[in-house]
Amino acid sequence: MLRYSFQNFDAKTMVRVAGRNLQFSHKAGYELAAFIRNKNVDSAIKTLENVAELKQVVPYKRYNRDVAPKAGVGPGRYPAKAAISVIKLLKNIKGAAKSKGLDLQKLSIIHSAAFKGPKRHRYGRSGGLERKNTHFELVAKEVEKASKKTEKKIEVKGTKQ
Repeated sequence: MLRYSFQNFDAKTMVRVAGRNLQFSHKAGYELAAFIRNKNVDSAIKTLENVAELKQVVPYKRYNRDVAPKAGVGPGRYPAKAAISVIKLLKNIKGAAKSKGLDLQKLSIIHSAAFKGPKRHRYGRSGGLERKNTHFELVAKEVEKASKKTEKKIEVKGTKQ
């Protein structure tokens, strides 16, 4: 049985998917998870397709040592291999949401996380090289977006009190 790091999962309104032992760096996975968190699933798929085609940069916030700056973003890279694997997971989450009867237009990613996988060795001299393995988790939920007018009314009411 797979275990998830996400707590308080509601099976009626949420959908989750996990990819285990995916063949990409956990550092790239961590940055991709932060990049797509709180995005709509369809827009996340489009942006990751642009990343895989080297058209859009993923900003590196944590693992940015010796990472070249990109115009308008700062330190960033194009983790294409990781993006292709995460696109497959996002398509799986859309299929799971469709089977539960959730609205795909309102589906938003509320949890995305990447963890180090087990250290597996390739053949070679002196014990071989370690293979990069990453566990990647996604949880999505139907989210009602409040309009800008209602947000402004709430702010105005809060400031008058």
